[in-house]
Amino acid sequence: LRLMGLRAASAVGGGIGWAAGKVSKKRNANARAGMAIALPHLSEAEHARLIRKMWRNIGRNIGETVHMGFLHRRRDARFRITGAAHVEQARAGGRPVIFFAAHLSNWEVLTVALLKMSGRLIIGYRHIDNPHLDRLVRGLRESAAGITYIPDTRPAYRRLLRAIEGGASFGLLIDQRSRQGEDVEFFGKTVKARSTIARLGRRYDLPLIPCRIRRRAGAPIGFYDVEFSPPVRVARTDDAEADVAEAMRAAYVHLEKWVEDTPADWFWVHHRFR
Repeated sequence: LRLMGLRAASAVGGGIGWAAGKVSKKRNANARAGMAIALPHLSEAEHARLIRKMWRNIGRNIGETVHMGFLHRRRDARFRITGAAHVEQARAGGRPVIFFAAHLSNWEVLTVALLKMSGRLIIGYRHIDNPHLDRLVRGLRESAAGITYIPDTRPAYRRLLRAIEGGASFGLLIDQRSRQGEDVEFFGKTVKARSTIARLGRRYDLPLIPCRIRRRAGAPIGFYDVEFSPPVRVARTDDAEADVAEAMRAAYVHLEKWVEDTPADWFWVHHRFR
């Protein structure tokens, strides 16, 4: 895919994703179960159509991510940004901000736009179990110079704190399954949500800025729309846990809306409702 141009890699990746979906019975079962909870108003046939589109999106994501360096160099032309004022106001005086997003559309290349808006960026990510694959994927991600990836784990937390104290902004996908964290309501179900963004926001009095990416409708492959919404503010009362829980509930309101808007773009294969 690296030897192809961006458009060809995205198209071929989409085909590979579609083929993977044909044989991924467990993942498809997870997706159907999630859609039954989150999108009960849609028919099983419509769920099946969305799952097929989801697999194509996953494959296209891979094909486009290998060209991160190209997208970084062409970011002014390739990324159309709305809501930039929310970030600019939050960064007044050079302060860092905290971005939160989800596994939607091409979530990997979203980091290129975040870097453009923040100057210096740390992304929290979940380790891949295979260390060789983890290094390979991290290398692809970091091909956009200026982005550093830190695993969202307790041992790496101090490193993250030092980076934020040094002026780096932080971004995290908040929709991953977790056995720890805060109880939040998600499509009527109580799920666990990692509370890293809210705890950091409260500790440093930083805003949590919602952001999402979509492929630009009617444009050639490799053009994206990025939207920033008004920030979520983390209260700083005498009850720290209540402050964190309230902020995470507010963040998940955004997540629900994003999934409802473009359900085929979301990563349904991890059963988020267990």
